Amino acid sequence: MFDTAVTLIGNVMTAPEWRRTSQTGTYVVTFRFASTSRRYDRATSRWVDGDSLRIKVACWRKLGENVFESVQLGDPLVTEEHITAFGWATPQDLDDVVALALRVNDFLFGLFLGCGIKLIDFKIEFGRLYEDDMVRIVLADEISPDSCRLWDLRTNEKMDKDRFRRDLGKVEEAYQEVARRLGILIDQGPGDVRGPTTLQ
Repeated sequence: MFDTAVTLIGNVMTAPEWRRTSQTGTYVVTFRFASTSRRYDRATSRWVDGDSLRIKVACWRKLGENVFESVQLGDPLVTEEHITAFGWATPQDLDDVVALALRVNDFLFGLFLGCGIKLIDFKIEFGRLYEDDMVRIVLADEISPDSCRLWDLRTNEKMDKDRFRRDLGKVEEAYQEVARRLGILIDQGPGDVRGPTTLQ
């Protein structure tokens, strides 16, 4: 049996909500999505909104976790095809973004694993760097517990912004513990800490 793939363009109508199924405990995130058609009205010589298709979206397991962390109410949802069609990036740009993201993932996973932290996922942004006649895609974001989900390797205790979002308390202590394990915060407190070292 072959499934028919349909691509929709639209916006998130409700904030994503997560739950676990009662029987298997599988993680699932749901939200509502609206896709409004556009058509050219010859009578008024302008584009007008047509009918709105509203659907409920369910994202399971890892996809659900990613959606819950990255999708918010009102966000437009865009596919790679839309990005290239609108000229926001070329297929080569997208390939470069994927390649860089995989390199960042490999580096961060090993870095955090080495200090007893499990990297669950992360969110990063990319930009274009213009150098003379050359343009290249670069990572243009910070990497911190605000942009990653980090769990203690042994206890699975959350050490990231979920402590704030889920009202778990001890947010500052968790962030300081991450910095201490990475060697950028001395045990006595922040003190006179040197700036980060550039990594090649």
